[in-house]
Amino acid sequence: MRNELVIEVLEAKLSGFKAEIKAGNDMTTYKLDQLIEYQKKQNGRIDSLENETRIWRLIHRNPKTSGVVLGLSVIGIVALFILKNLL
Repeated sequence: MRNELVIEVLEAKLSGFKAEIKAGNDMTTYKLDQLIEYQKKQNGRIDSLENETRIWRLIHRNPKTSGVVLGLSVIGIVALFILKNLL
């Protein structure tokens, strides 16, 4: 009788353990599916960015750099204007 009870308890624990493993596998599969969908979106985003110029991406991704690029552009235009008027 005692052995049968031990066997029943062990079988119940084993089936619970199997259920936990299955639930873990399902969650892993779900997370993997989410990761694949995210990567597909990122790939689409990267494909659309390839049409933009490097300067355009540089300006829009980094505000500090965009200020430097804008400042240097203005200085360059002013310098060219001054040189044109001097010559």
